[in-house]
Amino acid sequence: MVNAITLILLPKWGMDMEGGKVGEWLVSLGERVIPGGEIVEIESDKVTNVLDVTAGGILRRQLVKSGETHPVGTLLGVIAEDNVSEDSISNFIAGYASSDTDVLNITEPNSEVVDELIEVDGQFLHYTSVGEGAASVLLIHGFGGNLSSWGGAPLALSTDYRVISVELPGHGTSSKQVMHGGSKDFADLFFAFLDRLGVGEISLVGHSLGGSIAAQMARLEPSRIKSLSLLSNYGLGTKVDTSYIDDFVAASRRKEVKLCLKRLFSDVSVVKTDMIESVLRLKRLDGVDEALRVIAGKIQEEQPDEEHIDISLVPTQIIIGKEDDIICFDENLLSGVENVSLIEGAAHMPQMEKNPEVMDLINGFLKQFWANEIRQV
Repeated sequence: MVNAITLILLPKWGMDMEGGKVGEWLVSLGERVIPGGEIVEIESDKVTNVLDVTAGGILRRQLVKSGETHPVGTLLGVIAEDNVSEDSISNFIAGYASSDTDVLNITEPNSEVVDELIEVDGQFLHYTSVGEGAASVLLIHGFGGNLSSWGGAPLALSTDYRVISVELPGHGTSSKQVMHGGSKDFADLFFAFLDRLGVGEISLVGHSLGGSIAAQMARLEPSRIKSLSLLSNYGLGTKVDTSYIDDFVAASRRKEVKLCLKRLFSDVSVVKTDMIESVLRLKRLDGVDEALRVIAGKIQEEQPDEEHIDISLVPTQIIIGKEDDIICFDENLLSGVENVSLIEGAAHMPQMEKNPEVMDLINGFLKQFWANEIRQV
């Protein structure tokens, strides 16, 4: 985003969290961070967690030090590109308390971010919710991912929608117990999850395995799903290279994890030490290995015998990175389908590598179905 500042704010993790202690900064001043990258540790009364950034850029300011305790909402730092001047950043920080921020396009939530665990059918699901209003969107990440897999997508969509992001069982900080692990099993679980949140009609945005779960949800209850946005998923004219799934499950060392992560991106330079260490930490949690193996087995079982088109009754858009070698797609087969976008310069993570382009595609598609519900700004 040109001439933009991204705020790093002390988050609210849990409804009763009032403040947090700043731990280690994981990105040095002047270092570039990608959307969804880890930037600083925050310790609350109940949990120590890592704050992920919502948009990429250069860490231009660190406004608090490790060991300091601050209230929720404190401005911890500033991310901006080189073309944002030092004076502009200084002026913004000086006027932050008075909200005199019209000079720059500021990327920040316009409502409170909910970040908590909720019990659904005996499992705890980690989710976040940002934005308000009747128009709701659920983001479902892929195999081996977590909430950070969406980069700045929740914030980008929250201007017009309530955006809910949820972590699959066996992933992130959700429960590690996975009883079945098929896409239909997860579809049933997420309907129960939405019921707990009191959400009725909803649009679904799913990445990879998350896209296949979203498609299953549309088949089960099409009248409840406004639209599907499927990113790099298998099942609609595509198959997955299951050797990647096997390699990711087996990866236990930095070199092995690094090789897997490099397959996700067109620009492999984004695969840095902090990303590798983050994946390793998650994979080493108790129960994760067994959960991933169960889910991987179901992915293998669900692969179609051949690439085919199976569009549900729900309006659907398909977004695929043109350099994706994990999802094997037939470009000729997809050419006859409406709302298909092949993204240049992106591999399996188009929502991170080409975030503005992908967000424009998703936003444009969503607005066709939520025109009456989107709140007026």
